[in-house]
Amino acid sequence: MTTLSNMLIPDGHRPVAFLLGLLVSVLVSGAALAFQLVPIIQDFEPSGRGANQTFQVENDRDEPVTVTIAMAVRKVDIDGKETNEATEDFTVFPTEVLLQPKSSRLVRVKWVGDPAPKGELAYRIIAEETPLNMRRTTPGASLFLTIRYVGSVYVVPKSVRPDVVVASAQPIVSPRGTRMLEVVLENRGQRHGVLDAPQMTVTAGGTSRTLNGSAVAETLAGENILAQSRRRFVLPLPADLPEGPIKAELKYSLLQ
Repeated sequence: MTTLSNMLIPDGHRPVAFLLGLLVSVLVSGAALAFQLVPIIQDFEPSGRGANQTFQVENDRDEPVTVTIAMAVRKVDIDGKETNEATEDFTVFPTEVLLQPKSSRLVRVKWVGDPAPKGELAYRIIAEETPLNMRRTTPGASLFLTIRYVGSVYVVPKSVRPDVVVASAQPIVSPRGTRMLEVVLENRGQRHGVLDAPQMTVTAGGTSRTLNGSAVAETLAGENILAQSRRRFVLPLPADLPEGPIKAELKYSLLQ
Protein backbone atom coordinates (compact mmCIF):
# COMPACT_ATOMS: atom_id res chain seq x y z
CA MET A 1 0.00 0.00 0.00
CA THR A 2 1.37 3.39 -0.98
CA THR A 3 0.14 6.70 0.43
CA LEU A 4 0.73 9.93 -1.48
CA SER A 5 0.56 13.30 0.29
CA ASN A 6 -0.53 16.39 -1.58
CA MET A 7 -0.53 20.03 -0.48
CA LEU A 8 -2.79 22.57 -2.14
CA ILE A 9 -1.57 26.13 -1.65
CA PRO A 10 -3.45 28.86 -3.50
CA ASP A 11 -3.34 32.51 -2.43
CA GLY A 12 -1.64 33.95 -5.46
CA HIS A 13 1.01 31.28 -5.84
CA ARG A 14 1.36 29.54 -9.18
CA PRO A 15 -0.83 26.41 -9.14
CA VAL A 16 2.05 23.92 -9.29
CA ALA A 17 0.88 22.00 -6.24
CA PHE A 18 -2.67 22.03 -7.52
CA LEU A 19 -1.59 20.65 -10.89
CA LEU A 20 0.39 17.97 -9.07
CA GLY A 21 -2.77 17.09 -7.19
CA LEU A 22 -4.67 16.70 -10.45
CA LEU A 23 -1.93 14.47 -11.83
CA VAL A 24 -1.96 12.29 -8.73
CA SER A 25 -5.73 12.08 -8.93
CA VAL A 26 -5.45 10.80 -12.49
CA LEU A 27 -2.98 8.19 -11.36
CA VAL A 28 -5.47 6.95 -8.80
CA SER A 29 -7.86 5.34 -11.24
CA GLY A 30 -11.29 6.88 -10.89
CA ALA A 31 -10.53 8.30 -7.44
CA ALA A 32 -11.98 11.62 -6.31
CA LEU A 33 -10.42 13.92 -3.76
CA ALA A 34 -11.09 12.54 -0.29
CA PHE A 35 -12.30 15.88 1.05
CA GLN A 36 -12.35 19.60 0.38
CA LEU A 37 -11.91 22.66 2.58
CA VAL A 38 -14.12 25.66 1.76
CA PRO A 39 -13.18 28.48 1.62
CA ILE A 40 -9.45 28.11 1.11
CA ILE A 41 -8.77 31.83 1.83
CA GLN A 42 -10.48 33.69 4.68
CA ASP A 43 -10.14 37.12 6.28
CA PHE A 44 -10.82 37.71 9.98
CA GLU A 45 -11.41 40.97 11.77
CA PRO A 46 -9.36 41.34 14.97
CA SER A 47 -12.49 42.00 17.06
CA GLY A 48 -16.25 41.93 16.83
CA ARG A 49 -18.39 39.58 14.77
CA GLY A 50 -15.75 39.30 12.06
CA ALA A 51 -13.40 37.57 14.51
CA ASN A 52 -15.57 34.46 14.11
CA GLN A 53 -15.59 32.58 10.80
CA THR A 54 -16.67 29.17 9.57
CA PHE A 55 -15.10 26.69 7.18
CA GLN A 56 -16.77 23.67 5.65
CA VAL A 57 -15.13 20.29 5.25
CA GLU A 58 -16.76 18.23 2.51
CA ASN A 59 -16.36 14.52 1.79
CA ASP A 60 -17.13 13.74 -1.86
CA ARG A 61 -16.14 10.10 -1.75
CA ASP A 62 -18.12 6.93 -1.12
CA GLU A 63 -16.19 6.07 2.02
CA PRO A 64 -15.71 7.84 5.37
CA VAL A 65 -12.73 10.08 6.05
CA THR A 66 -11.30 11.59 9.22
CA VAL A 67 -9.91 15.12 8.99
CA THR A 68 -7.92 17.10 11.57
CA ILE A 69 -7.87 20.92 11.55
CA ALA A 70 -5.13 23.11 13.01
CA MET A 71 -3.95 26.72 12.80
CA ALA A 72 -0.36 27.87 12.32
CA VAL A 73 1.59 31.12 12.08
CA ARG A 74 2.80 31.78 8.54
CA LYS A 75 6.36 33.04 8.08
CA VAL A 76 8.16 33.44 4.74
CA ASP A 77 11.88 34.20 4.53
CA ILE A 78 13.56 36.43 1.94
CA ASP A 79 13.95 33.53 -0.51
CA GLY A 80 10.34 32.45 -0.27
CA LYS A 81 10.77 29.49 2.08
CA GLU A 82 7.73 29.18 4.31
CA THR A 83 7.66 27.86 7.85
CA ASN A 84 4.59 27.21 9.98
CA GLU A 85 4.45 27.18 13.76
CA ALA A 86 1.51 26.01 15.86
CA THR A 87 -0.43 28.86 17.42
CA GLU A 88 -3.01 29.42 20.14
CA ASP A 89 -4.24 32.67 18.57
CA PHE A 90 -7.36 30.87 17.37
CA THR A 91 -9.83 28.42 18.82
CA VAL A 92 -11.07 25.69 16.48
CA PHE A 93 -14.15 23.52 16.94
CA PRO A 94 -14.08 20.70 16.22
CA THR A 95 -10.40 19.98 15.70
CA GLU A 96 -11.16 16.55 14.26
CA VAL A 97 -14.16 15.43 12.24
CA LEU A 98 -15.29 12.06 10.97
CA LEU A 99 -17.11 12.61 7.70
CA GLN A 100 -19.45 9.96 6.44
CA PRO A 101 -19.66 9.42 2.66
CA LYS A 102 -21.10 12.37 0.72
CA SER A 103 -21.39 14.51 3.84
CA SER A 104 -20.03 17.81 5.16
CA ARG A 105 -19.34 19.50 8.49
CA LEU A 106 -18.91 23.11 9.57
CA VAL A 107 -15.76 24.03 11.48
CA ARG A 108 -15.92 27.17 13.60
CA VAL A 109 -12.75 29.22 14.01
CA LYS A 110 -12.42 32.20 16.35
CA TRP A 111 -9.59 34.74 16.59
CA VAL A 112 -8.56 35.15 20.25
CA GLY A 113 -5.26 36.97 19.66
CA ASP A 114 -4.45 40.69 19.75
CA PRO A 115 -7.74 42.61 19.33
CA ALA A 116 -5.92 45.67 17.93
CA PRO A 117 -2.89 44.66 15.80
CA LYS A 118 -1.13 47.48 13.94
CA GLY A 119 -1.00 45.51 10.72
CA GLU A 120 -2.30 42.38 9.03
CA LEU A 121 -1.29 39.04 10.52
CA ALA A 122 -0.83 35.96 8.31
CA TYR A 123 -1.71 32.40 9.30
CA ARG A 124 -2.43 29.01 7.78
CA ILE A 125 -5.38 26.72 8.33
CA ILE A 126 -4.26 23.13 7.84
CA ALA A 127 -6.81 20.40 7.17
CA GLU A 128 -5.27 16.97 6.89
CA GLU A 129 -6.74 13.57 6.23
CA THR A 130 -6.09 10.97 8.91
CA PRO A 131 -6.00 7.67 7.03
CA LEU A 132 -8.53 5.11 8.19
CA ASN A 133 -7.45 1.49 8.53
CA MET A 134 -7.75 0.14 5.01
CA ARG A 135 -7.15 -3.45 3.99
CA ARG A 136 -7.18 -5.13 0.62
CA THR A 137 -9.14 -8.30 0.12
CA THR A 138 -7.27 -9.10 -3.08
CA PRO A 139 -3.50 -9.41 -3.61
CA GLY A 140 -1.45 -6.67 -5.25
CA ALA A 141 -0.29 -3.15 -4.54
CA SER A 142 -2.72 -0.37 -3.62
CA LEU A 143 -2.41 3.35 -4.17
CA PHE A 144 -4.20 5.67 -1.75
CA LEU A 145 -4.30 9.46 -1.97
CA THR A 146 -3.91 11.39 1.28
CA ILE A 147 -4.89 15.06 0.99
CA ARG A 148 -3.52 17.96 3.02
CA TYR A 149 -5.07 21.36 2.43
CA VAL A 150 -3.11 24.42 3.53
CA GLY A 151 -5.35 27.47 3.34
CA SER A 152 -4.62 31.14 3.92
CA VAL A 153 -6.00 33.10 6.88
CA TYR A 154 -5.44 36.80 7.44
CA VAL A 155 -6.36 38.90 10.46
CA VAL A 156 -6.99 42.29 8.88
CA PRO A 157 -7.37 45.59 10.75
CA LYS A 158 -9.38 48.31 9.03
CA SER A 159 -7.82 50.61 6.43
CA VAL A 160 -4.57 48.71 5.87
CA ARG A 161 -2.99 48.50 2.41
CA PRO A 162 0.05 46.89 0.77
CA ASP A 163 2.97 48.97 -0.50
CA VAL A 164 5.46 46.83 -2.43
CA VAL A 165 8.60 48.66 -3.54
CA VAL A 166 12.10 47.84 -4.76
CA ALA A 167 14.31 47.88 -1.66
CA SER A 168 17.54 47.10 -3.51
CA ALA A 169 18.82 46.02 -6.92
CA GLN A 170 22.30 44.89 -7.89
CA PRO A 171 23.95 43.08 -10.79
CA ILE A 172 25.23 39.56 -10.12
CA VAL A 173 26.82 36.82 -12.21
CA SER A 174 25.02 33.49 -12.45
CA PRO A 175 26.88 30.17 -12.10
CA ARG A 176 26.79 30.02 -15.91
CA GLY A 177 28.52 33.38 -16.18
CA THR A 178 25.42 35.34 -17.22
CA ARG A 179 24.77 38.86 -15.96
CA MET A 180 21.63 38.86 -13.84
CA LEU A 181 19.74 41.27 -11.61
CA GLU A 182 19.21 40.47 -7.94
CA VAL A 183 16.26 42.50 -6.73
CA VAL A 184 14.78 42.65 -3.26
CA LEU A 185 11.14 43.66 -2.97
CA GLU A 186 9.83 45.02 0.30
CA ASN A 187 6.22 45.35 1.37
CA ARG A 188 6.28 48.44 3.54
CA GLY A 189 2.54 48.38 3.88
CA GLN A 190 0.40 46.72 6.53
CA ARG A 191 -1.36 44.21 4.25
CA HIS A 192 -0.12 41.46 1.95
CA GLY A 193 0.11 42.16 -1.77
CA VAL A 194 -0.21 39.61 -4.59
CA LEU A 195 1.54 41.00 -7.67
CA ASP A 196 -0.30 41.12 -10.98
CA ALA A 197 1.00 42.28 -14.39
CA PRO A 198 4.44 43.27 -13.04
CA GLN A 199 6.79 45.39 -15.16
CA MET A 200 10.34 46.36 -14.26
CA THR A 201 12.56 49.09 -15.68
CA VAL A 202 16.26 49.29 -14.84
CA THR A 203 18.66 52.19 -15.25
CA ALA A 204 22.47 52.13 -15.26
CA GLY A 205 24.98 54.63 -16.62
CA GLY A 206 22.21 56.88 -17.85
CA THR A 207 20.63 54.09 -19.93
CA SER A 208 17.18 52.71 -19.13
CA ARG A 209 15.80 49.38 -20.27
CA THR A 210 12.56 47.50 -19.65
CA LEU A 211 13.22 43.93 -18.62
CA ASN A 212 11.88 41.04 -20.67
CA GLY A 213 8.14 40.95 -19.97
CA SER A 214 7.74 37.18 -20.00
CA ALA A 215 10.75 36.70 -17.70
CA VAL A 216 9.40 39.26 -15.23
CA ALA A 217 5.92 37.72 -15.33
CA GLU A 218 7.28 34.20 -14.86
CA THR A 219 9.28 35.29 -11.82
CA LEU A 220 7.03 37.85 -10.14
CA ALA A 221 3.41 37.44 -11.28
CA GLY A 222 1.29 35.90 -8.55
CA GLU A 223 3.93 36.29 -5.87
CA ASN A 224 2.51 37.09 -2.45
CA ILE A 225 4.59 39.60 -0.47
CA LEU A 226 3.40 39.53 3.13
CA ALA A 227 3.08 42.74 5.10
CA GLN A 228 6.35 44.10 6.50
CA SER A 229 8.42 41.43 4.74
CA ARG A 230 11.08 41.18 2.04
CA ARG A 231 11.50 38.80 -0.90
CA ARG A 232 14.55 38.30 -3.13
CA PHE A 233 14.31 37.46 -6.86
CA VAL A 234 16.75 37.06 -9.76
CA LEU A 235 15.95 38.36 -13.24
CA PRO A 236 17.90 38.48 -16.53
CA LEU A 237 19.58 41.79 -17.41
CA PRO A 238 19.60 43.25 -20.94
CA ALA A 239 22.95 42.59 -22.60
CA ASP A 240 23.37 46.24 -23.63
CA LEU A 241 22.86 47.71 -20.16
CA PRO A 242 26.05 49.51 -19.06
CA GLU A 243 28.10 48.28 -16.14
CA GLY A 244 27.74 50.00 -12.79
CA PRO A 245 25.14 50.66 -10.08
CA ILE A 246 21.57 49.85 -11.05
CA LYS A 247 18.30 51.51 -10.16
CA ALA A 248 15.15 49.43 -10.62
CA GLU A 249 11.53 50.55 -10.76
CA LEU A 250 8.59 48.15 -10.37
CA LYS A 251 5.07 48.74 -11.67
CA TYR A 252 2.26 46.31 -10.93
CA SER A 253 -1.39 45.81 -10.17
CA LEU A 254 -2.68 43.92 -7.16
CA LEU A 255 -4.77 40.75 -7.30
CA GLN A 256 -7.82 41.04 -5.11
